[in-house]
Formats: sequence, structure tokens, C-alpha cells
Amino acid sequence: MTRNPGRWVLLRGLGRGHGHGGVFAKKLQLKFSEDQFEFMDLPGNGTQFKEASPCHISAYVHSARARSRYRFPKTAPGKVQFLGASGDRLVHPTCTQKIATAWGVPIRMHPDAGHDLPVDDPEWVLDKLL
Repeated sequence: MTRNPGRWVLLRGLGRGHGHGGVFAKKLQLKFSEDQFEFMDLPGNGTQFKEASPCHISAYVHSARARSRYRFPKTAPGKVQFLGASGDRLVHPTCTQKIATAWGVPIRMHPDAGHDLPVDDPEWVLDKLL
């Protein structure tokens, strides 16, 4: 099956450095060699750790207000694929399962990996993508 080249935007989590993803980023690029990739660091994180974070208390207040008015979509916003990890101790695995069920989207759960699924088992993630 052929597919059109895609564009991937990967945003590193808070406090994560440029090398946090281990070998996953390189393997992802090799597997989807026709696609475009952008790996982003936010100010205060990763390659931009010396820059000041743009967040101020007013931004947090604004964000909290916006979250309180947010309504979760009833249907998936396009083609969505869920990968989860049964060993995730940061976000309970049932959170991902509930979203997938609500949207009627299949979910694949790794039996052992934790929250950093692409770091814990990059080959498993690559095998499940698309």
C-alpha cells in the first residue's frame, strides 16, 4: 500500500532534553523516509534551555479558564490512532482507553512499557504506526 508523504510535529515534554527520545526520532525518520519531521523544543526546555519560559502566572490563569470551558469532541478530529502503555504510572492507561472507546477508535496497548513509550520500546511503536 502506498501513501502520500506526511508531516510530523513532535513536541518534547516539559523538562525533556533534545536527546530524551533516545533512538526513536532517528528510527521514525528512517521508517517514514519520505515524510517531513519537525522536532520542537519550547523555550526553557531542550536545546532552548537558556531561554526564559514564556509562561507567566497570567498565562496559567488564562489556561485554567480555557480548560474549564473546554468540551471534549464527540468524534475523533480526523484519522486518529491510539497507542498506550499498560505500565504508565503518570497517566493511567484507562484514560487512553476511555477516549478511544468514546470515539470508536481502535487502541493498541503495550503490555509492559511506561509513560515514555517511544523510549521504552521504540520498535513496538514504529511497528504500530500507520
